[in-house]
Amino acid sequence: MQLEIDTEITSFCTGRSIGKHVTNLAKVEQLQDFMLNSR
Repeated sequence: MQLEIDTEITSFCTGRSIGKHVTNLAKVEQLQDFMLNSR
């Protein structure tokens, strides 16, 4: 029982960090677009 809970918490944390990573990538891409367009 405890193992299942630990696994769920771990996958939840992993999902959050992946979500953060994707968000950061999107921000970087927006920044690059902005830099290119401002020239």
